[in-house]
Amino acid sequence: MRYLSISRESWCGVFLTMTFVLFGLLSGCDRTASSKNDSPGTPTATTALGADSLSRPDEAVRVFLRAFQIGEGGAIWDSLPERHHVEINEIIRGFAAKMDPQVWERAFVVARRIVEVLRDKRNVIFGDSQLKVKSINRRLFSENWDEVIVLLKSLVDSELGDLDKLRAFDGKKFFSGTGTRFLKQLVALSAKDPNDPFRKGFDAKVRLVTIDGSEATIGLTMSGTFVMTQEAVDVKPKETQMKVHQVDGVWIVAELDYGLTKLYEDGRAMLAGIPDDAIRNNRGPLIKLLKTVEEDLDRIELAKTNKELTQALVLAQLRISQLVSAGTGEEPGADGSEPRGRTVTVVVKGEMDKATRQRVLDRLESLKRAGGTPKVTDGKGLVTVIIPTDRFLQDVVDAIDFGLVGDIDEVERRFTVTVKPKPVKKAKQGSSGK
Repeated sequence: MRYLSISRESWCGVFLTMTFVLFGLLSGCDRTASSKNDSPGTPTATTALGADSLSRPDEAVRVFLRAFQIGEGGAIWDSLPERHHVEINEIIRGFAAKMDPQVWERAFVVARRIVEVLRDKRNVIFGDSQLKVKSINRRLFSENWDEVIVLLKSLVDSELGDLDKLRAFDGKKFFSGTGTRFLKQLVALSAKDPNDPFRKGFDAKVRLVTIDGSEATIGLTMSGTFVMTQEAVDVKPKETQMKVHQVDGVWIVAELDYGLTKLYEDGRAMLAGIPDDAIRNNRGPLIKLLKTVEEDLDRIELAKTNKELTQALVLAQLRISQLVSAGTGEEPGADGSEPRGRTVTVVVKGEMDKATRQRVLDRLESLKRAGGTPKVTDGKGLVTVIIPTDRFLQDVVDAIDFGLVGDIDEVERRFTVTVKPKPVKKAKQGSSGK
């Protein structure tokens, strides 16, 4: 299992990714289970939630796996020990307490725009060979794109977008409501795949091997069939044995318990790395960056060709990367680091004397945002200036009055300027030239 880890330096990126942390917990459970050939055998999650049915380690695992297979988020929550409930609630509430309501609300406005753009650009997205991802079944997603959009909307339109509700987060209520709706939609979408990960990954026979007080061993034997293209390939059943132990009187797979515990440790460390009121104090720059992402979404909506769409998507990706790394709102210091946030790169070519160079730098300096510091790099026959600015690229281009603009790259927000040659003074008529 790969555990969630967020460095202190990139703490501001959390407010974008935290939307999916709750389901990351579910995904963590999924990966641990499926990697060990896990899954349910007989009882349904709803009928197997009583204390008697969970008193045996094999039955507890069946209930847990069955809950995933049928998409019962509430049953998954009830299958976890109490200390896990406390950890999840405290981390989510602690995170929400450090967030700024305006930034969080604007982030979800952007998230909803992204979902709408994905819905409207279905034909262009699936018609572009450059957007192919090997691990994704393009035909399956293309034929069921509406279901994918509904799945995403169930998250961006949920209580996750309400910071007040997150500050009073109740895992039992969330997993029983939004969690269950999301999982059931995911199960329904998965069922349209011939290889159906939910059917294959969570359908196994569970056998109690040994039990000794609060420690036990169970055996999992995969059932079901794996389908490849038109041909069904039977998988020879093979039992995998796993350790199970009791935590707070609840049986849980030992590896899953350990993995979730590590996840909580990382979550607490992440919260500790977010300075008090830091995001609130950087509200202005963060909202500006979110606005730039919306501008890039406008460009995606206007894209008519695959090339235009690809360029716009790359640009949006760059903006989101800048947003994630912009947490402190600090500009470059004496170390010469790159300016944070939205920038424009100007490559100035041509011979420049000291006065001309200063005139160029002064003009570009006037285009920066308040508090920003351009980064200037001298090269052979050229000067590269990275300007921290929230202006549109065209606005910066239009402001250039010291040379001829060329080689404009809208994706990289970069262009070149050839400095106008210094006029040569002509000799006066009648002069001897001496």
